[in-house]
Amino acid sequence: MSYPRHVSTQTPSETFLGNAELCSLLGVTRQRIAQITKHPDFPPPRAVLTMGSIWDLATVTTWAETKGRTLNLDALNNPTTATTKQN
Repeated sequence: MSYPRHVSTQTPSETFLGNAELCSLLGVTRQRIAQITKHPDFPPPRAVLTMGSIWDLATVTTWAETKGRTLNLDALNNPTTATTKQN
């Protein structure tokens, strides 16, 4: 029996974010992301992997809307886009 090499557990509407993507999305430093993600009102990670935690974009977007934060969604399509740092 043959099995596919890659079996996706991700639905088409899901986008997962690690710390680097959160930095770009929120326009903050790695140190600030560490603070933000430890805050009790930040959504819990979707999973905790050896490389770190991952979050679902939809959940982070909902959190940002309730906090009045602007997300740089273009940064997810172009990781080299410069972002303005905000705390």
